[in-house]
Amino acid sequence: MVGRESRGWLAIVLLSAIAHAESPEQAPPLNVGPYEVQLYFGVEEPDSEDLRWSVRFLDELRSRIDKELRGADLLAAKKGAAKPEDRWSVCICANRHEAKRAIGGAQEPTTKGSGFYVNAQRGAVLVFVPSDDRNADRRNLLDYGLRQILYHRLGFRYSVNQDAPGACLPFALFAWFRWSFLPAGVEFPRHLGGMRAKDLQRVQARIRERQLPDLRALFALRYSEIVPGGKVRREYAIPAMLWIEFLWERPKSRRALLHALAAYAEGGHSPQRFPYAVLKKALPKELRNGKAMERKFRAYVLEESDPLNREKWRDNTASPEPD
Repeated sequence: MVGRESRGWLAIVLLSAIAHAESPEQAPPLNVGPYEVQLYFGVEEPDSEDLRWSVRFLDELRSRIDKELRGADLLAAKKGAAKPEDRWSVCICANRHEAKRAIGGAQEPTTKGSGFYVNAQRGAVLVFVPSDDRNADRRNLLDYGLRQILYHRLGFRYSVNQDAPGACLPFALFAWFRWSFLPAGVEFPRHLGGMRAKDLQRVQARIRERQLPDLRALFALRYSEIVPGGKVRREYAIPAMLWIEFLWERPKSRRALLHALAAYAEGGHSPQRFPYAVLKKALPKELRNGKAMERKFRAYVLEESDPLNREKWRDNTASPEPD
């Protein structure tokens, strides 16, 4: 468990066995914003210019989310340069082996190494293992970068190992950000969040057939029921992502969602459950009635989600239609 004093540290750790130590006055060349960057690349020194985009990408995500948190009165405006306790840690690593070395301790990294990790030995660190697929890389940064921001800004942490009831909310939140429509190259998307047309159409069909589970039923599920054996059950995951979209795309309910995340984080540790009642209490008055909210959600899915996502696609990709 990491104390509140450690939470101000978000390290982008790009540690190298051959990298020389920096003096306290000299910022490493990859540092951007609050991020403190070190490399784990063994004996091969990477070109820092090939990696700088990833740090800038993370910092743009932080800037976007900080704006939302300030708008929700969850983040006080800060003046001047970042203080040492505001530094955030991320590791850019050559491969999964180096990622494990960067994490420290007995904790195992994800299959490909990238992730947001918290342990007693290393603290909180975002690990990024670049690949040849810049779309996959950016999706990892959107997902794990958001986890990092919410941890340090709100104290919110989500661990699938706890298999907490209500996992649909954090699971869907990170997945919805991950599947933002991406522009070419390594650019940051203009609009965050995305829903593929064929997934939306399946949910629309279930609404018309009266087979869609309500939000309370989704909140009863544990992670192991949404992703049994590592395989995502889309009949649960996609409706949950649409609930995130429904809440995020309205300023009042976006504020409520952020306040619910802050409420889940109270106590300073990873929540053991994500009760539906906490979200419902944070919602604006017009959405607190469960039946009325379900009607509004279904109407949104049938009428508003498709044109919204098509507009996001056009703005983000400069392409006329989603493929």
